Order: sequence, then structure tokens, then C-alpha cells
Amino acid sequence: MPKLSHIPDFSALAKELRKAVPEIADEAVKNEAYYQRRAFKTAIRQQRPFLGLRALSLPYERHKEKAGLHRKVLIRTGHYVQSIGIYKVQNAKYRVGFHKKQVAVDEFGQPVKLTLNKLARILEYGSSKMPPRPHWRRWQRRMRANAPRIRARIQKDINDQLAAKRTFSKYRRKP
Repeated sequence: MPKLSHIPDFSALAKELRKAVPEIADEAVKNEAYYQRRAFKTAIRQQRPFLGLRALSLPYERHKEKAGLHRKVLIRTGHYVQSIGIYKVQNAKYRVGFHKKQVAVDEFGQPVKLTLNKLARILEYGSSKMPPRPHWRRWQRRMRANAPRIRARIQKDINDQLAAKRTFSKYRRKP
């Protein structure tokens, strides 16, 4: 039977979409990871200033001293926050964090004998000389609480891209 020109070739479209889905899903998850990384870095930089005082200001330091809080800020160097990256674990799965062997630097830019992953653990759980300054666990709790919305956002992104691909395929001229 001759093929009618106004009827799309559904088998070719289905084959094309099956090929496109993993790439589209990977791109959607990667975009979400970039969004989450940006939001996390912003939350760390803000350090939840108290009473309207900037986190690194002298009045804020005085407030912490009066309140009996640890006077050091969460992260004094920008290196820690700037080093938070996105690393592909497998297809459509990304990790926000540090490169495994990336070394921390002090406020003068000199490397210290500590990887950023170990520094993150020390900040998160504290040490014998420093109280904990949790930020990763809080973020993970927030991510778990928002997981249904995040999944829905990723699914919507995938569906939108697939719909655009279907529309493009439908009107594309065959050679």
C-alpha cells in the first residue's frame, strides 16, 4: 500500500524519540543540578545573617561574641564555595560537591594539608576545637522535602523537550 504524505511515520518518530529520551533526561537533570548548586552556594554565602547584620561585618562578629557563639564565620575564604561543582556520576545522575582530591586553601591562598571533602566533614560535624557548622545536612533535608516538586519540574522539562522534538520531527522534511 502506498504511503500517504499527510500521515506521519510513527515508527520512525518512536525510534527517534527512544534515542532522544536519555539525552533529554540527562540534560534536564543536569540543569536541575546546576540550579540546586547555585541555590546552595547562595545559602552558604548569606550565612543567615542575624538581626540584619552582614555575615562578615564587625558588628556581626561582636554580636556573635556577646551571644557566646563561635566567632569564626562558616567560610572565610571564597575558595570553599567557589569549588562546589557538579560531577556526573552516571547517565542522568549528578553529584553536587567537591572534586575528590581538591585541596583546601587558607585565607592567603596557600594550600593546606586538607582536601575540601575532609574540610566539609569537619565543618559539618565539628572537631575537638571547633563546633559543628552544618550546612550540607540541612541542604539534603531540604532536597528530600522538595523531592516531589523537583521530580515534577524535571518531568515537565523532559515532557516539554519531547513535545518540541515531536513537533520538530512532524514538520521536518524527509530527504
